[in-house]
Amino acid sequence: MRKDIIKCCCIGARRQNIGNDSHISHQTYLQAIENLIEKHVKNGVRCFVCTATSETELDFAKTVLKLRETYPDVELEIDLPFQNPCVNFSPADTLSYRQILSRADTLIYLFNQRDFYNKAESDCYMVDNSFCVIAVWDGSQESDIHRAITYARKQGKQVDVIPLSSF
Repeated sequence: MRKDIIKCCCIGARRQNIGNDSHISHQTYLQAIENLIEKHVKNGVRCFVCTATSETELDFAKTVLKLRETYPDVELEIDLPFQNPCVNFSPADTLSYRQILSRADTLIYLFNQRDFYNKAESDCYMVDNSFCVIAVWDGSQESDIHRAITYARKQGKQVDVIPLSSF
């Protein structure tokens, strides 16, 4: 991947935090993610980055891969905390996770060992290396997502928030 490529990262709360988790609200939530990604593609972003360690980030990655059908120059980078991270997904999401990793353009391992993994550090790494941030947030002031949003704004990054309370 070129060093000068414009990146956008996604940080997100766990999907179970979506209101009533009905089919309609889930589709609306997915459409909100797709609309923001497409907006950024039209504004020159060509690489989308996430850790793929939450269901929301899986949805983000799947949406990027879907949009590659329309925008073939769009890339997906997965910044994994370490090799073979232990993620607690449903069987269906575990399958999606494996497929996403196999289709990603770039895999980066941020830490050498699980002992050194720090969610805040991995979010900061993605924010520091991105032009803008998409945050799927449940509104919790005590969350890693809130801390990452605050950090991104202090760094002068554009932050688009998808509030889970609206679904």
